Amino acid sequence: MRKLPALIALLLSFNAHAQVEGSTWYFGEDAGLRFSECSVTVLTNGASPGFEGCATVSNAVLGMLFYTNSETVWNRQHQPMPNGTLIPSGSTLSQVLIAKRPLSDSLYYIITTRIQGQGTELLKYHVVDMTLAGGYGDVSSANNVLTTDNVTETVTATRHANGTDVWIVTHGYPSNTFQAWLLTSSGIAPTPVISNVGRAFVPCNSNVNARGELKFSVDGTRIAMAGGGTGNEPNTDMLAVFDFDANTGVVSNALALPPLRGDFAVSFSPDGTKLYGATWKALNFFSTDSNYVYQYDLSSGDSTTIANSLTILWSSTVSESYGSLQLAPDGRIYSARNNSDHLGVINDPDLPGSACNYVHNGLFLAGKTSRFGLNNFIQYVDCGLTTSVNEVPSPRNELFVHADPGSGSLTIGGTALAPGIVVGLRVTDAAGRIALSVPRMSGSTCSTAGLPAGVYVATVLNERNERIASRSFVWCP
Repeated sequence: MRKLPALIALLLSFNAHAQVEGSTWYFGEDAGLRFSECSVTVLTNGASPGFEGCATVSNAVLGMLFYTNSETVWNRQHQPMPNGTLIPSGSTLSQVLIAKRPLSDSLYYIITTRIQGQGTELLKYHVVDMTLAGGYGDVSSANNVLTTDNVTETVTATRHANGTDVWIVTHGYPSNTFQAWLLTSSGIAPTPVISNVGRAFVPCNSNVNARGELKFSVDGTRIAMAGGGTGNEPNTDMLAVFDFDANTGVVSNALALPPLRGDFAVSFSPDGTKLYGATWKALNFFSTDSNYVYQYDLSSGDSTTIANSLTILWSSTVSESYGSLQLAPDGRIYSARNNSDHLGVINDPDLPGSACNYVHNGLFLAGKTSRFGLNNFIQYVDCGLTTSVNEVPSPRNELFVHADPGSGSLTIGGTALAPGIVVGLRVTDAAGRIALSVPRMSGSTCSTAGLPAGVYVATVLNERNERIASRSFVWCP
């Protein structure tokens, strides 16, 4: 109980530290999205990040700060920053990443990779200082080489176990080498943590399988990798899941999954029990081939059961290609559909098989066009936080949370729970990571066994995974 005063002090300022970095996206041809609680608004006022990988970052004060496609950096006025020309990528990198420097309110790192494991570019970082250009930001340091080793086009990030620092993870090509770079308040450590694990990439025509995605689970304990090969070289496809140690940066325990050929995009469900994938069959495939959006159920932990759990959510002719799959702050997963004015939407990604409710024309982009990229940021789900422990909830969505460490349980109640309604519960920690997920409550009480001491937010969700109400609470076992 001696921890309680410090935890309450943290709770009083909890909302000030809520994650909003991924609340705005700009992608494709003038397309954009803004997320607020469990709602999404389509934006049409941006520049055109273009063909493939892109990233946008926001904060709680100014909203959207800047975005990039690895070639150009645009400020919040949608104008190129004065020194905002990065690498000559033609916006064709699968992924580009923006990560905030820990304990800084103004410095952001952009990570760029190498086009299809070839050419003159290398793995680099570029620093944006938001105090420059009258507060609209500018690139203060560009083209800093992290390594001369060859890498794929993929990059992802998650929080260190300390909740402050950031792991930036890349992958060598054509090796089986993961590189985990630690970003701290001092910058990026010059030497990465190296893990040689899983199958090495098999070089192929144009190194097409160097394209794809790396994605972390929300809790940072697992990492997924996809890299689609060519149609006439089937052994060049890559699809696998690994364990990740957020203390050490070590990647381990490779789980190879049967690829669907041309595998490009991956995303975990919020609770980490499902893996979603999508294909982009780009080179030497037949017109009779198909592209897919699909799900693997990881919950059994058994490799054979997982492999047999494959569910095809959507298939189309090879002429319709899919790009990034991205878990959004609203808890849904969005699918980039090349040259479409709609995104696909997985509405209930924690649920198995077709129950995940994939809708192909899930979100209309108001006449703008999706290409292959969506936003790339540290994964989190935020369907709305209470402003403080002293907030009086609206009678329309009043929620009470009773935390009982003695019995190891959490009980919810209040007018947010209409009689007889079946709801889900999601508990997130101060870093926005999911600590507990109950897709469908069988009653008003659930077990919190093993939950560490800390400050959390309990969010009640309806049958469509939409937020009904949230409430902060202290857990002090």
